[in-house]
Amino acid sequence: MSPRRKPKLRPKIKIKAPQPPVSERVTTMSELEKYIKIEGFDVFFGHNRGIEGNMIWFEGDKYCYGYSERGSISVIESSTNERTFVRAVVNRLESERVSNPLAVMDIVAWVWDEQEILSAAQELIAMGVGFERNDIPNFDGRYAYRIFANVKDKVKIPSDFYSKYMKR
Repeated sequence: MSPRRKPKLRPKIKIKAPQPPVSERVTTMSELEKYIKIEGFDVFFGHNRGIEGNMIWFEGDKYCYGYSERGSISVIESSTNERTFVRAVVNRLESERVSNPLAVMDIVAWVWDEQEILSAAQELIAMGVGFERNDIPNFDGRYAYRIFANVKDKVKIPSDFYSKYMKR
């Protein structure tokens, strides 16, 4: 008689449950602040009329999200409920990212020569940095060749890259 063989055990397969959308995972102000920092949105926390741009602050019994320019503040979203406010702000930021991808990018290269911008793009590709090129005409007829990189990827870019390709 042959010895009885033990059956091979199959590895357990872990199935991850689908993740809820970001707007449902971020529910508190501290989570919102972390989310904004990680995703690279340019939003100031606190009330300051000297800041220009998007800002979030608490006023009275309301959470407020708005835009400040030249000392004038326009309130875009406000709510007394923290969870409702956070969801509304995340949804607004996500839709802004879809409509304007440059909203979460910073300029990393600005040159007047197309060959230089092509070499900068090649260097960024080699570094594994996500970017978008944006060429604009100048008032004198020349083109300004610009590259915007994802805020998350900027840590991969060495400082000498900026000195080489930022020629305003």
